[in-house]
Amino acid sequence: MKFTPLKRWVLCCLILILWVFGIPVWAGEEGVVKGRVVNIRQGPGTSYQVVTQVKSGQVLAVLDSSGSWLKIQLSSGKAGWVHKDLVTVRQTAAAVNGSSEQKYLQVTTKVLNVRSGPGTGYKMVTKIGLNEKHAIVDLKDGWYKIQVGTQQGWVSGNYVKVLAPASNTPTTPVQTPSQDLPKSVIITGDIVNIRQQGSLESAVISKVYKGQSLAVISKQNDWYQVELASQARGWVAGWLVEPSAESVPARGDSADNEVLSAPLADQKRFSITERGNRPVLNLEGWTKDQIQVTTDSSNKTVVLTLDGSTKINYEGKIERLGILDLKIYARDNKAVIEIKSTFIPALDTTYDDAKKKTVMVLNIGTSKGLTGKVIVVDPGHASVQPGGWLDPGAIGPRTNLYEKDVTLRIAVNLKNMLEAAGAKVIMTHLGQTELSLAGRAAIANNSQADIFVSIHANSSTQGLSGHTTYFYAPWGDEFLAAQRSDRQKLATLVQNELVKTVGRKDMGVRESNFAVLRETRVPSILVETAFISDSQEEILLGDEGFRQKLAVGIFRGIQSYFE
Repeated sequence: MKFTPLKRWVLCCLILILWVFGIPVWAGEEGVVKGRVVNIRQGPGTSYQVVTQVKSGQVLAVLDSSGSWLKIQLSSGKAGWVHKDLVTVRQTAAAVNGSSEQKYLQVTTKVLNVRSGPGTGYKMVTKIGLNEKHAIVDLKDGWYKIQVGTQQGWVSGNYVKVLAPASNTPTTPVQTPSQDLPKSVIITGDIVNIRQQGSLESAVISKVYKGQSLAVISKQNDWYQVELASQARGWVAGWLVEPSAESVPARGDSADNEVLSAPLADQKRFSITERGNRPVLNLEGWTKDQIQVTTDSSNKTVVLTLDGSTKINYEGKIERLGILDLKIYARDNKAVIEIKSTFIPALDTTYDDAKKKTVMVLNIGTSKGLTGKVIVVDPGHASVQPGGWLDPGAIGPRTNLYEKDVTLRIAVNLKNMLEAAGAKVIMTHLGQTELSLAGRAAIANNSQADIFVSIHANSSTQGLSGHTTYFYAPWGDEFLAAQRSDRQKLATLVQNELVKTVGRKDMGVRESNFAVLRETRVPSILVETAFISDSQEEILLGDEGFRQKLAVGIFRGIQSYFE
């Protein structure tokens, strides 16, 4: 068909009207903006002029591609080019629902929640893992409805890719045949997490210690399903255990398994039993007022001083229960028991003076102050992009200041202060990284960090300035919701100290679904220190003295959190 100039003009107007009113025009692909502020250029390359900017979450229709660049349609009706790494490409609803051919998707993150509806507010149905393939049933608002075994559910399009027809083969996790399973595994790590599911992203349900044997129920990929002393079941990483052909001795009906018994005097006895992988201290022959208990969090030590002397002089250890050193001796007509553990001790004590029996469950506790705390600090941006260039983050319009350089300097200053106060600091990178956002969060998860802090500089076209601190703990996510008070407390304390120390405008504490906050399994915050787009704050962010003040404010907030 030959189009006259009038027909072309009418067609363009029709397409624009359909686009403005949300009626799908292209039944192909669309891109969802990933960066907070992304440049749209005149052509497929950084040498082309920036024509406009788009923000995170905007949906752009894909018209064409050239190498690693996509030609997209803006809401104004104009076209432009964006780099593929700055958007998540997905098929439109028209492409999915209008096709007679069955389509499949593949998971691109370690663990992905499958929900009962298209949004994070819906309850979780199940979890699926990296590289799994599932049939697509429907698409709505950027969420895919998929078939998982005998049930259906919804997953976010941000963590999957739609496969080409040749790759449309659904997969399931590799299950090891029962005849090939070891009878038990022996823990080789010092303190090892037992998780609800076979994934580093899954919730920790218990901890076990080096040398402990656990009966094996099944194996999936690199994870063993094991039975704990409490008869609960969980999953342990295969790289933290050694397979064994030996069976774990039957535990019988006893809730506690005695591992040490010491008669300290006539009708007076001290013993240690195991209860659900925890050491339990048992005292028989003393009333409450005859027992003095001292705990030292810095040295991870518990000292029991008991009325009456003893002839016992013992020194040993029970490594599988986390007891590194156990001493029993007499001092000043008292019997003394010293226990040094691999964890900060917290005693849950029950006294029965009528029977002269005391039971102390030795739990893992937390100490006040920064000493011994593990803190992951994440300087925002600086991810290696295809071609080797680094994601700069937002760029100051007047001085060409890169957000990635600002966040690194603040993070290094913060690291130095935290370490001087006794904390162990893990940086996600020191200038560049190939980690994804979920990968940065995984550092905190895998290191069992106490908190995760991501540092950024904000940007806006609306003339905004000041400090903002974000947290994320939606009520629809059972795991994150359980940390809501801790996450909100950390964000509030850091925000308050930033405003007090630095003195820029208080933009408040906000909740937002940032990937590094959503994917962390420890209390986490994202700090927008100041606006690199603001004429005053751009200059300030380029000044080392101001960056140091920002680090001081964040440090004081973290310090307050642990007091």
